[in-house]
Amino acid sequence: MKCSRNMPEVGRVRGIRVMVFYADHAPPHVHLEKGDDQVVASILEPHLPIGVFTKADRKAVVAWIRANVIVLLANWTLAQAGENLIKIK
Repeated sequence: MKCSRNMPEVGRVRGIRVMVFYADHAPPHVHLEKGDDQVVASILEPHLPIGVFTKADRKAVVAWIRANVIVLLANWTLAQAGENLIKIK
């Protein structure tokens, strides 16, 4: 999963890039990347596999996804329509 302009960053959590891919497959999800570590997480039911990021990073990302679920779902819809995405701070 190499990042490109088709996978814009919508936010960052503890140095982890959160990205939404244009014209991606369902269900709604985000792509997460930190260094060489990459994983996909559901927007509606976020959880991350053990061993990809640190426990603190996993907890922070899951909390961030849950706190921003409405904007992430909006971004998912915008991405499917090929529209500009909302950057989450």
